[in-house]
Amino acid sequence: MTASSLVASLRALFLVALFALSLGTIQAAPEFTAWMSQSELNAYFEKLDGDKPEDKNYWDRGNWITGVEGRWEAGIPQYRISYAKVPESRAHWWFWFVNQDQKSFDERVHQLADEGFTLVQFNSYVRPGGSERFQGIWHKLVPLTGAAPLPSGNYRLSWIDGKAYTGPQLTLAIEGTRISGHGPACTYKGSVRDRFSGTIDISRLGERPLDITPREREVESNLLKALENANWDEQDGKLRVVKDGRTVLRFEPDSGAAQ
Repeated sequence: MTASSLVASLRALFLVALFALSLGTIQAAPEFTAWMSQSELNAYFEKLDGDKPEDKNYWDRGNWITGVEGRWEAGIPQYRISYAKVPESRAHWWFWFVNQDQKSFDERVHQLADEGFTLVQFNSYVRPGGSERFQGIWHKLVPLTGAAPLPSGNYRLSWIDGKAYTGPQLTLAIEGTRISGHGPACTYKGSVRDRFSGTIDISRLGERPLDITPREREVESNLLKALENANWDEQDGKLRVVKDGRTVLRFEPDSGAAQ
């Protein structure tokens, strides 16, 4: 899901998905905002966004919702939220929903639990006519391990799924926790914190190279997607990218890269 679709979901008061912390048990939420109508809450979010430095909204800048409540007051539904800085973690995801009927809420409780999320806070209220509406916050965590940073330097893709890689060159540069590189048709950047990579931002080159086939372009895109939400380790100067306990990519030092 892209950042723009996340913001659209947020404005619709239906769904926000971000990296978040799973607390393991339902807990009391911190101090709430004042009660607001939906339009007032939307305006409140816009105020939090400010001028969106680096084109990031408030939630993309390391904040998350920790509690949400709804009620029926003065003939309209009203809401209030609590929010805080996201705790340190390798990666985190979070969801929030409002105005869910009983059936939809129950389905989400089971679906998100199966996906490893924890329901950390919820609330319900009764509308005129007797229908009940539910609100809830779900969090999920990839915990910190304290692993040492990966060795900085320049690398090239040399191995994929147990076989030597002989396709178009795909490079990798590591500087601290930042990673970047390029293939024949795009560039990419991201980070590896605690030997875990989260979202990888991919930018297509303006002109599609003449010597790359559609199949090679597809392979390149799939390779870069394999870097997302992956574990990394290092042995004998080589880097491994591991997903679901299986090595999917291997990079070797690139002695010919520009320093």
